[in-house]
Amino acid sequence: MSMTTNKRSDYLKKISWEHHQALRYALHLKKGIANGADGSVLAAYVKVVTEKHLVPHFSEEEQALFSRLDSRQQENDALRQVIREHRELPALAVEISGNRGNDRAQIQQFAEAIVSHVKLEEKTLFPYIERVLSERALTEAQAQIEQMHSSEELDWADEFWKQQ
Repeated sequence: MSMTTNKRSDYLKKISWEHHQALRYALHLKKGIANGADGSVLAAYVKVVTEKHLVPHFSEEEQALFSRLDSRQQENDALRQVIREHRELPALAVEISGNRGNDRAQIQQFAEAIVSHVKLEEKTLFPYIERVLSERALTEAQAQIEQMHSSEELDWADEFWKQQ
């Protein structure tokens, strides 16, 4: 996975850093699948990543950024897709957890959805937001992101993504 995040304004750098983390989580899952990692371990990883990182990140974006867009700006197709994915990814994580990781294709789908989601935000939505929001709104969003942001790394002892 060679996808990197685009250069972001200082206002959104923390969010882009979290995108980099999300891409690492997706890569871990893909490598874990390729290495034949136990499905229940992959499912547990999906659950923790979703609960501790993705859901709080989605909330951060929606509260700090998307809420600052006016009703016309909220009609943006990329924004609508991103918000839809903010609901779909956690729902898919619940399904994966429910079947204890027995559906590897579903775990692969989850990893691919994370990558696709990050690309959409970094390449399309965030440049749009940086263009349409005023400097004041971006400054306020940055302050809110700073308050909400967690730099906590995922501490996962079983490095299933590494070759055994």
